[in-house]
Amino acid sequence: MRTAYRVLSTAVAVGAIFPFGALPAHADTAPVKVEYSSWFWSAQTTGQTVEGYPVPSVPLGPSGVTENQLAVAYKGETETRPDGETWAKSDKETFLMWDIYFVPEGSFVDSFTFSITLDETAQQLYVPQRVEPPAQPAHGGVPPLIACYPSIGFGPGAGEAWAAKPDLDCTDRIEGAWDEATKSYTFNATVQAQDWIDGKDNYGLGIRPATDQQDPFQLVFKGAADVKATIEYTPAEPEEPEEPIVEPDVVLPPVPPTDTSVFVPDTQPVPQPQPQPAPEVRVQEPVQVQPVAASPLKASRGLTPVFWFAMISGVLLIGTASLILGDPLEAATGSRNRIRPNGRHRLTVPAGATARVTPSPRPRTV
Repeated sequence: MRTAYRVLSTAVAVGAIFPFGALPAHADTAPVKVEYSSWFWSAQTTGQTVEGYPVPSVPLGPSGVTENQLAVAYKGETETRPDGETWAKSDKETFLMWDIYFVPEGSFVDSFTFSITLDETAQQLYVPQRVEPPAQPAHGGVPPLIACYPSIGFGPGAGEAWAAKPDLDCTDRIEGAWDEATKSYTFNATVQAQDWIDGKDNYGLGIRPATDQQDPFQLVFKGAADVKATIEYTPAEPEEPEEPIVEPDVVLPPVPPTDTSVFVPDTQPVPQPQPQPAPEVRVQEPVQVQPVAASPLKASRGLTPVFWFAMISGVLLIGTASLILGDPLEAATGSRNRIRPNGRHRLTVPAGATARVTPSPRPRTV
């Protein structure tokens, strides 16, 4: 039972570190070749004099460095930096730049180291190590070296003029580890290689004496072809394409209007009053009064003929109407109608006709 519990616990721990279905990324290791190499010498001068004559370059022979070799040297001098710090002034410095452009962008650099090896055929100059009391610092022996960032790029060369040497930023200096068996210095530049992969300008590295060096020395190394550099990196995992999110069609029921008012958010800009044009003043033109002709009625002192004609016509019309409206029976017989005292009409009988008299009814006795 206890064994099964241990197996199950181990499986759960492994599953937490490496989830099922996900494998750790594979790390690649590859050698890196030097793309450019050069060394600079403080005694090397190039240029022209005031008269315009060129200054001859110092030959490589007196430097103690031959072709296809690199060198780092210190003669015991010091210099004051712009920030006020005092450094050991180099006499020779070596610069290297590597071709790491084959590493995919976004990769994680696990390790980048390089080694430079002393050329045993050359004469190495340094003070042998002296035995000092325990309280005193050690002196002599193989001098320490550091690698720093160059401020600008450089080209291939050997024994170049000191004025053309890039300045070095040793804030994040890399201390070389001396290997007595291989007679070489090894530098761990993993941080610097990661910067180059991430897009920082690749100006390589400059190798110089330690800034607090005291004993003079000169070390001569094998050429760039013998510089050993190895990089180990983990390529960036390819990003999986995101699946499009399909949202279901949601049909909402219509919402009856509850209010006819319009909501105006506070962020809506308040309309500004627009400048109105000045009112146009119209001046009415003066009215020309035309004189009215005098009325003919007022101008006449008497009645006109038209008035008299109308008056006579009216009288004649009234007289004619009275004749037409008279009694026609009386006009035809020439007899006259009379009215009895009792208000009844008397019947007029023509001559020769017998008149029939209707007796009056007797009064009724009640």
